[in-house]
Amino acid sequence: PRVAGVIKRAAISEWFGHRGKFVRNAKLTSAGRVQALPDPLSFSQSLAPISGVTLLGAEVLVAALFALILTAYGNRPRGWCDHSLVASSEVAGQGVFAVQWIPKGTAVGAYPGVPRKADSMLRKASLAPNSRRYVFQSTSHVWLDPTDQAGLLSPKLGFNPLGPSCDVSMAYMNEPPVGCAVNVEIVDGADSLDLRFVTTCDIHAGTELFIDYGKSYDRSAY
Repeated sequence: PRVAGVIKRAAISEWFGHRGKFVRNAKLTSAGRVQALPDPLSFSQSLAPISGVTLLGAEVLVAALFALILTAYGNRPRGWCDHSLVASSEVAGQGVFAVQWIPKGTAVGAYPGVPRKADSMLRKASLAPNSRRYVFQSTSHVWLDPTDQAGLLSPKLGFNPLGPSCDVSMAYMNEPPVGCAVNVEIVDGADSLDLRFVTTCDIHAGTELFIDYGKSYDRSAY
């Protein structure tokens, strides 16, 4: 059909059928030809830049959340213990005893604590000097701190009493008294912060487990 004269929007919608709703403006370019003009304020065009900004913001938010989760996972409390091995000690009031026969090479637990870098550990030690007695340094030069805000061994670590808890049983393991030898060594487990306590010999039930605290440990108190 040929079209002439002024074309109204209703007529265009009727002529284009189901596609008529997408036509906002029109002009007559020649007899029998209608050219649809883009509407500068059309919904799809006005949303395009907004959608781009929204998508970018969402990606940034997801990336930040993922980084936060990774950081929290890396800073999680470490440590575990086979509770069948824990008993009172006569050496220092508390320690770790074997309550059943343990063969050589058995991992009985891992040292507990919140990972801290050197500067963080120094700040903690200045506020809670007693924490120095219990911290262990890993081969990656990160410290495991199993103490609360007062520097005492506690399942609730750090300065947040509502934070995650940790089994600190392995922190009660003593050094051997004079004339006795260690029967547990510390080895790296899955990573440098997984400080496994592994028996160096067969241990009979009732025997206390002893470790070496290392050359840098302050033994002036005993």
